[in-house]
Amino acid sequence: MQTTLPGLRAFLDFLIDVRPDLSIPHSLPGRIRLQLALAGIGKAARHDLSLSVADLDRVAGIEEVRVNTMARSLVISYDPRQIPDSFWEQCLSVPDEDLPDLVMQTLRPRAAP
Repeated sequence: MQTTLPGLRAFLDFLIDVRPDLSIPHSLPGRIRLQLALAGIGKAARHDLSLSVADLDRVAGIEEVRVNTMARSLVISYDPRQIPDSFWEQCLSVPDEDLPDLVMQTLRPRAAP
């Protein structure tokens, strides 16, 4: 599959691996907190989270990504005009084989300065 954001590979790999252990404990339009259950720590440890954060930093509409390792959470601030609020819940619920298409259809590269 050809992607519009080939740099999202680290984020997609991380998400596919840990999403059975991810939940959304809190969200507001433009801000979401993803939390990793204790059962997912081993899976998450196989990934370099800094690469996933760097992937997201290259996406139009992503304003800030904060990782809190002690709370096992990731807070993403985003522009809901560019990324629908429903996108995040869909990321946790679509079948693995549909996740790359969902991500590529929704997320766009940040414009070069």
